[in-house]
Amino acid sequence: MNKEGALSNSEVTTKPKLYWTLDQDTKLVECLQELTIGGYWKVDTGFRTGYLQEVEKMLEEKLPGCCLKASPNIESRVKTLKRQTMAIAQMLTQSGFTWDDEGCQVKADYVAFKTWCQAHKDAKGLRNKYFPHYNALIEIYGKDRATGEGAIDPIGEEDIIRANIHNISENDDDINTSEGIEVSSTENHHTSSTSRTKGRKRAKTSDGYSSSLGEIATSFKTFVQSTNENIDKLANAICMNHETELGKKVVESLKSIDGLTRADVIKAASMIIGDTPKCSLFLALEPSDDKLSWVRELIGRK
Repeated sequence: MNKEGALSNSEVTTKPKLYWTLDQDTKLVECLQELTIGGYWKVDTGFRTGYLQEVEKMLEEKLPGCCLKASPNIESRVKTLKRQTMAIAQMLTQSGFTWDDEGCQVKADYVAFKTWCQAHKDAKGLRNKYFPHYNALIEIYGKDRATGEGAIDPIGEEDIIRANIHNISENDDDINTSEGIEVSSTENHHTSSTSRTKGRKRAKTSDGYSSSLGEIATSFKTFVQSTNENIDKLANAICMNHETELGKKVVESLKSIDGLTRADVIKAASMIIGDTPKCSLFLALEPSDDKLSWVRELIGRK
């Protein structure tokens, strides 16, 4: 400590950086897989809002005392894993880049990899890097590539309405301001005086009109927010209950089929759940051999 009583740089204590272990990564990926095949949390555009808090609860059950929080721990790690997964997937579309299933890593010529990294910064360090969860993560995030990496939380109807209300208020203010301006020639003092009087009257009228519109917009905004919140809660409750029950039936049925690996179950579940006709057809198939043949055909496995 210096003479003024302040801590020096060497004395300042900083929060230690969190390094994720392989076991923690494995459990995190398992949680994401379970949410994916559950039929509610994962949609075509990504995960629903609030899924990180759900992952936090699941990790606490799988790793008691881990103290991994939705923000910033889980959120940061998920972003890193997704970014690396997408970077690997993009590399593997290029000639000279291959995936080593046994070593769980990207294989490529050093010069070709360096050249690729010059234009693709996210690929840095991924050559020969042990990445055991690639296959699982590409099953989870594969569809997101078509809709854009940031397409996790789609814009809601409420946000669109709110933006429209804002635009209406701004446009009305512009109109009112222009109406309050009186442009006249200087023909005589009487005409000028009359014009100024009319201008003041219009300005007062415009101010009142603008204020009324603002109050209406505010009231409408409050009404929309309240209505949408109630509708969303009701819709989510109904949707979650129906999809979760149907999803559980599909997953349990898939697990009971001999001849399917864990990866097969996850891939098939992600393709069936959310598609009501497929769910109905799959659950109606009997005996188990018919289901096995149908699932293999669905996931492209002979």
